Amino acid sequence: MVWFQVFGAFLIFTASWGVVQSFGVFQSFYQSDFLSKYTSSQISWIGTLQASSVIAVGALTGPIFDRGHLPIAMILGAILVVLGTMMLSLSRSYYQVFLSQGLCVGLGSGLIYVPSLALIASACDDKRRPWAMGLVTSGTSIGGIIYPLEFRQLQPASGFPWATKIQGFMTLGSFIIAIPLMLLPRSRDDRTRVDSVGRRSCHHLFLDNRVWKEPPSIFYLLANFFIFIGFYIPWFYIPSYAQAVLNASQATGFNILAIAHAGGFFGRLLPGYMASHSNRLGAAGTHALFAFCTVILVFCWMGVHNLSGFIVWCVIWGFFAGAHIALPPAVTSELCPESDMLGTRIGMVEGIAAPAVLFGSPIAGTLLDLTGHATRSSFLWVQAFSGATLLLGALCILPVWRALSAAKK
Repeated sequence: MVWFQVFGAFLIFTASWGVVQSFGVFQSFYQSDFLSKYTSSQISWIGTLQASSVIAVGALTGPIFDRGHLPIAMILGAILVVLGTMMLSLSRSYYQVFLSQGLCVGLGSGLIYVPSLALIASACDDKRRPWAMGLVTSGTSIGGIIYPLEFRQLQPASGFPWATKIQGFMTLGSFIIAIPLMLLPRSRDDRTRVDSVGRRSCHHLFLDNRVWKEPPSIFYLLANFFIFIGFYIPWFYIPSYAQAVLNASQATGFNILAIAHAGGFFGRLLPGYMASHSNRLGAAGTHALFAFCTVILVFCWMGVHNLSGFIVWCVIWGFFAGAHIALPPAVTSELCPESDMLGTRIGMVEGIAAPAVLFGSPIAGTLLDLTGHATRSSFLWVQAFSGATLLLGALCILPVWRALSAAKK
C-alpha cells in the first residue's frame, strides 16, 4: 500500500515543487515581455516568495500532520494551488502576479508537500526510506520538464492567459489522482507506525526544542539555510543567462531549463539509492558528497562560454542539485529520536530555509542589475554568490555525517 502513496506523493511534488522550480521560464518571460518595466530583482521576488512560502508553510504543516490532520492539509492546499494558478491567468499587473503566483500557489504547495514527505517517511523503514524519498522528489523534475515545455508551446500560440489556465487544469488532474492515494487506508504495520504520531505528539506546538541541544541537528539546520540561499539562483536564471549572455532565443532558454530538470530526475533517484545501500555514506554522507559537487559546478559555470557547453553544464547541474531536494527528509529522519516528531523535524529543516530562499535570488538579481543590464561580467557576481553560499552549506553537513557515522558503530 505504501507504494501507491509514494506515487501519490510523486504527483503532488510534480504539481507543487515542479511548478515552483519552473519559475525560470516565467522570470525570462516577465523580463522580456509581460513585466518588462520591472528589474530582474523585482521579478525574482515573485519566484522567491512562492518558494519561501512553500517552505515556511511547510514548517507549520509538519506538526499538523503529526496531529493527524492530513486530509485537511491536502484538500485545502490543492484548492489554493489550483486557485492561484487560475488567478494568474487573469493577472494583468505586477501585484496581481505577486499575489496569485507568489503567495497563493506558494501557500497551497506548502500545505501539502511536507505532510506528503512525512507520511512516506513514517510509513517506510530505514532501509526503504531514502529510496522512497528519491522517488517522491523526482516528481519535481517531471514537473520541471512538463510545465516549461507546455508554457513554451502554448504561450506564443494561445497567449499567457490560456497557457496558465492549461497549467491549472494539469495541476487539478494531478491532485484528483494523488489525494485519494495519499488517504488510502494503511496496512496494520504502517498504521501502527504512522497513526501513533497523532496520539503522542500533542505536547509540542511547532518546534521540537530538543534540536537546540543536539549539535548535529543544529549543523544540519545551518547547512540547509546556506544551501537554499544559493540553490535556486541557477534554476531561476538559466533561461536569462542563455538569452542575455549566449544569445539564445527565448524558446531555447525554456528548453534548456527543461533539460536541466531532466538531469535532476536521475539526480533525485541515485542519491536515494546510494543512501539506502551505502552504510559508510548513509543519507548525510551522500548529501555532503553531492553538495560539494554542486559547489564545484557553480564555479565551473563561470567558464561556460557557448550554448552547447551550457546545455551540458545544465544537465550535470540538474543531476547533482537534485540531492538537495531528495535527501534532507532522509537525513532528518536519521537525526530524529522519535518517529512521532518527524513531521515537526522536517518542518523545522524546511522552515529554516524559508528566509534563505526568500532573499537569495533577489540578492542575485540586485547583483545582476548593478551594471544596468545582464552581461557575462555581471553574472560572475551572481555565480560567485551562489557558489559561496553552497560551499558554506556543504561544510556544515560534514559534522552531521561524522556524528551519524559514529552513532552507527
